[in-house]
Amino acid sequence: MDGVTPTQTQEAAAARSIDYRGRYAEALPHVWRYLIRATGGDRVLSEDLAQEVFLRSAREFKAGKAEALDVPWLMTVARHCLVDHARRQARDARNLALAGNEGVVDAQISDSESALTRAEAVAVLRSLPVMQRTALALHHLDDLPVAQVAAELGKSVSATESLLARARAAFRSQISEADHAE
Repeated sequence: MDGVTPTQTQEAAAARSIDYRGRYAEALPHVWRYLIRATGGDRVLSEDLAQEVFLRSAREFKAGKAEALDVPWLMTVARHCLVDHARRQARDARNLALAGNEGVVDAQISDSESALTRAEAVAVLRSLPVMQRTALALHHLDDLPVAQVAAELGKSVSATESLLARARAAFRSQISEADHAE
């Protein structure tokens, strides 16, 4: 056995485990903050995505990639998990619409501007379709340019600009409806 005793192997595994747990504890708050903001405060979805991020991280760490616990690496994985989720949701919605022969209704544009509380903004974000919410999160929370949002979502720049415009319009429309309901 190449001069490595079972005790040395166990000690090395224990050291890696301690290193992983410590780095995980440091990285978790960063990943959690990003996901909770990007999902519009959806705790269940954020927990599911965080679990997926750290599962990927554990696999990569076990395979010998120490950078799998670096915050930038984890944030990239979190963004990819968020985008993958958005794509799945959009695909499922399209399939349901096709199955039910439902039409897509464009959001009405409202010129109303008003101050929102954080809770109101989160509620409005939650009401948006998942691709719109994801595009807004990538563009406004991550400060990604439209071209990079397009690349992340696998869409053309013009389709992404349209998606962002519809998302902003839907956001304003929801705000307007909330204002009129009061």
